[in-house]
Amino acid sequence: MMNSKLVDIQAQRADVPALKLEVAKQAIQVEQNKQDIKELRQLRGLK
Repeated sequence: MMNSKLVDIQAQRADVPALKLEVAKQAIQVEQNKQDIKELRQLRGLK
């Protein structure tokens, strides 16, 4: 039982770097979207 829990934990830990990378990519995309929206509003004169 302990071995299977360790295997589960190790598998979850193996996913952490990929998840961190995905979160970082999503954060960058959100910031880009915010900037795009700001620019579009300025172009439309809505500020």
